[in-house]
Amino acid sequence: EPLSGYTTVKREVSFNDSRFDIYAENEHEQCYIEVKNVTLKQGDLALFPDAKTERGRKHLNTLIEVKKAGMRAVMLFIIQRMDVKMFAPASTIDPKYAEALKLAFNSGVEIIPLQVEVFPDKIELRKILPYTL
Repeated sequence: EPLSGYTTVKREVSFNDSRFDIYAENEHEQCYIEVKNVTLKQGDLALFPDAKTERGRKHLNTLIEVKKAGMRAVMLFIIQRMDVKMFAPASTIDPKYAEALKLAFNSGVEIIPLQVEVFPDKIELRKILPYTL
């Protein structure tokens, strides 16, 4: 629901020196969305990333630029596990990414951790999980 209401949706759209997974717009706003798949678990936490990701930090920095340009910027984490209750950055794996995610959030980039259930023939959206930074 937080990403509904767009009349135009495009895949793989560039902004500055980054290419985002989704671009959406309607008569009121433009929105750039970066999507990351989350499979790592520790206790009840879904964690991202599972390895250091310079590219991931680059996307976060560009999402900050999108927001500064007056557009909507969203970091969408697709959590492919049903055995977690909350999302967090994996700061022990990539502390620089964790810092960049906090900076992005503080700059107005939206964080949406969406839990999905994966089946052999489909993926079903379940719910937006809470998160901690």
